[in-house]
Amino acid sequence: MSTEIDIDELPEVDTDIGLGDEDKGKVQTNQLEWYKGEKGRTDRVALVYFNTIEATTRRKVLQQKPDIGVDQQKSVIAKVRTQLAEKLGKSVDALDQVDLLDTSEARFKTVTASFKKEIGYVAWPKNIPPAEEKIWAKAGERKDYVITVLLWYPTDREGEVEKERLKHFRVMPWRFAPEKYDIFRKINKGLLEGGSSISHVDLNFSCSDSQYQKITITQAGPAIYLKNPQLKRLVLEKAVALYPKLNPFRELTIDELREKLGMPPVGGGSTSGSDFSNEDFSTVLNGV
Repeated sequence: MSTEIDIDELPEVDTDIGLGDEDKGKVQTNQLEWYKGEKGRTDRVALVYFNTIEATTRRKVLQQKPDIGVDQQKSVIAKVRTQLAEKLGKSVDALDQVDLLDTSEARFKTVTASFKKEIGYVAWPKNIPPAEEKIWAKAGERKDYVITVLLWYPTDREGEVEKERLKHFRVMPWRFAPEKYDIFRKINKGLLEGGSSISHVDLNFSCSDSQYQKITITQAGPAIYLKNPQLKRLVLEKAVALYPKLNPFRELTIDELREKLGMPPVGGGSTSGSDFSNEDFSTVLNGV
């Protein structure tokens, strides 16, 4: 028997990993890192959760003319896209997700959820039929949460940016109580009076209690990442990738919830709880 091995007889090299140094870091997880303040530390951050120009345009159009037809909405949005493409020196088809972001206004996602030991955190649908409210109430006390996306700058414990480490910035989601939303609103109102907005500035987050996330929020100056076009694009690319992942809670249909609660299912389909106001408005442009 010949000891020579033809190339076709070689075993296929697998993609499995071992425990050696060569495989270190190859395991990927889908678990997101959510922002948490550290007691005694001040972080410098920026708000980087934005809608698309399609969403902003449609929202404003519907506010001005609630009965405007779909074809007219498409026409207005198409004009805005064309103007943006001309401004950027691109074709409309070449506009990417970052190009289409409306960075003039920071946005926030709202989520209502309950916690029950047996099933964990469960997100409430946006629109719940009255007949189902009692069922959802069995999932635990109803609480509201606000979610956004933060750009975290590498800083010392006093919040001073370490310029030599700036490339090690992080973009992460942050969940907080509605009370903090009012702080952002007041800060933004003051900035608007001066011709700016909260989306154009950095903020200092000073934490005095890690367990209860007691964070004092103040202005920190103009947004650093906006001063460099390359850094801005890198930040927004990472931010956009997080947008579809901002609901940290379990989503269940009414039948799935009933099953988890040990209740019999009800026929007639399930309730997705989707809200038209949260849909991806890019579909409005289909056929334009």
